[in-house]
Amino acid sequence: MSRWKASQPKRSVGGLAKLRPSSRRLSAFELDLYDHISPELRAKTRLISVPFIPGGYDGMTLGPIVLLKQSLSTDAYSVLLAHELVHVRQWKELGARRFLSSYLADFVKGLKTHRSWRAAYRSIGLEVEARDLAGEWQKRHSSAR
Repeated sequence: MSRWKASQPKRSVGGLAKLRPSSRRLSAFELDLYDHISPELRAKTRLISVPFIPGGYDGMTLGPIVLLKQSLSTDAYSVLLAHELVHVRQWKELGARRFLSSYLADFVKGLKTHRSWRAAYRSIGLEVEARDLAGEWQKRHSSAR
C-alpha cells in the first residue's frame, strides 16, 4: 500500500484547497499502451500526481519517478506521460550525473543563443528527443483509434 493517498483537502488557504499527492504504478492498460520504452522501465516507473509543479510545468521526471500535475485533461495527460517516460529511459541510460549535466549544459547554451528561457528549454537535446518520441507515439496510437 502506498504511503501517498489521495484525500479530501485538509483545509483551505485563500480559497485554494491543499491536496496531498497520490502515488501509483502504471496500470495494466498503461503498461501495454506506452510501448515506446522497455517493459522493465515501465514496470519500475512510479507516477505521483501533485497539485502544482514549480516553473508552471505540467510534468517532471526524476529517475523512475514521474510527477504529473493533477489538473491535466485526459488527452494532455496521455501525451505528457509518453514524453515523461522518454525521460525515465534517458535517466536510466545516462545516469543522474550525465542526465543532469547534459540537460543543464544544453539549457545554458540555449540561453546564450536564444536569450529566452522558453526557447532555451525547448532546445535542450533531451527535451527535443522526448517531444519527438512522444509525438511519434501519439501518431501511432491516435491512428489506431
